[in-house]
Amino acid sequence: MPVSSRNQQQLSEAEGHVLLPRREFLKRSLQCALLPSLASPWLISCGGSSTVAPTPRLASVNNFRDVAGADDATAYRTAGGQKLRRGVIYRSCALAAPSAAALATMEALDILTIVDLRTPGEIQANPDHPPSGATETNINVNGTPNAVNPPLSTPAEAIAYMESSYEAFVTDSGIRGRIAEVLHLLAHTPGCHLYHCSGGKDRTGWITNTLLNIVGVPQSVINQDYLLTNVYAQATIDATYKATAAAYGQSAANIIYPVLVADQRYLDAALAQVTVQYGTMASYVSNGLGLDAGTLSRLSAMLLSWG
Repeated sequence: MPVSSRNQQQLSEAEGHVLLPRREFLKRSLQCALLPSLASPWLISCGGSSTVAPTPRLASVNNFRDVAGADDATAYRTAGGQKLRRGVIYRSCALAAPSAAALATMEALDILTIVDLRTPGEIQANPDHPPSGATETNINVNGTPNAVNPPLSTPAEAIAYMESSYEAFVTDSGIRGRIAEVLHLLAHTPGCHLYHCSGGKDRTGWITNTLLNIVGVPQSVINQDYLLTNVYAQATIDATYKATAAAYGQSAANIIYPVLVADQRYLDAALAQVTVQYGTMASYVSNGLGLDAGTLSRLSAMLLSWG
């Protein structure tokens, strides 16, 4: 059964893989990801020390995480070995229904700036409920009124659609300009930041890929970070897949699955387009996004640790 654009709109920004059995794919994503223990509550908010407590898991904002890594022991490092500074920039899914406990946790982290990457239609359907004290800015990365996928008839069509969507992060000049706007805002706004889209995977994932490339994290580590969506959001992925099967049949669920999870092929499609169009990520950042040396220096200074 084909999945209509109306049904797709209900699932805006889910993401996926179908060549492997569904649970086996999620299992492999977990095995390849560097997921440390996340049991401890936060002890320190932004900028107070070189030691920052593990990032908490937020059940109601399930793809909430620190872009520098989940705890100090496994914080990401640059190719030269310099550890990234945690507690500065966070990423997540939409803040549509945060619990009181999640809001209190985010408030304790002193998150001052929230950048919502979604379209107006997505925001209207599921408005954010941000923590108190935070200023929210909308930068519609897609540049469209809503995020509606085209009708998809097969899993292969869904995979091809996702790959082309990622390629647009590189080929579309309007999208590039809005990605640059996000990174410029992060660089030139004081305090701790959070950016998000709907599921926290596609728009959020590519901006994180770009940000970590700017500060020199190896692509292999960035790939593992990208796939962590399949770990953090597994319950949501499973629930959406099952609900689609119940409402529209197993065939429809199999078609939508490639739109539900993170798949390395999607990130690779964008990276391949970078190679074709710019040669390197550094050239994409400087020439494609037009970020100046001062902005790049500020981003590096924000995310590189004390030692």
